[in-house]
Amino acid sequence: MSYYDRIDSATDGEEPCHELLAVTSLYLAVKLFEKKRGFLGGLLCDFVVMSKGRFVAEDITKMEMEILELLLWRVHPTTPQLFSCHFLKLFSRSSSMSKSSIQMILEVSNFIIELALFDSSLIIEKPSSIASAAILIAMKGMNDTKKSKAAQASFITMTLSVGHACPEEDLSTLEDKMNGCYESHTKAILREIQASLDTRMVY
Repeated sequence: MSYYDRIDSATDGEEPCHELLAVTSLYLAVKLFEKKRGFLGGLLCDFVVMSKGRFVAEDITKMEMEILELLLWRVHPTTPQLFSCHFLKLFSRSSSMSKSSIQMILEVSNFIIELALFDSSLIIEKPSSIASAAILIAMKGMNDTKKSKAAQASFITMTLSVGHACPEEDLSTLEDKMNGCYESHTKAILREIQASLDTRMVY
């Protein structure tokens, strides 16, 4: 919901209808990024139905134009997830790692990125740096320690070769922050599982 957040923070004066803004932001994102083009035929009608009568097609199309104008038509933001995808595509060209291993690293790194969204201190960080840190954390979680270290070294070299020069100290600090989010989430899940087991035990 990048569009929603950017409009909400940039709006000066009268606030927009947040429900309409949310619906239209999602509508715009689906229009731009849905790969199955045939799916888009009745998309606007679908969103009108989803709004349960609160909005008509004209409301959504009008808000769509307001969003585009406020964002100066910059509707393809470079998100950390986008960087992680492109970084790993480049990495795969020079790596002997299997496609399945790289796909697993991508999935884990994107999960870590999503968890990092809960840490407001990371908002000021570059999307490319967040992506790099998440990928390195995912690589450190590999079972084979030797391959893990080799992959990390190779990945850092690759990012430097394409002009992404994040200082190693800054990247390490960023890794620590994001790893903290990951570990906190894991502990919370374990506590939920333990609580669930405790309630089922019969003494």
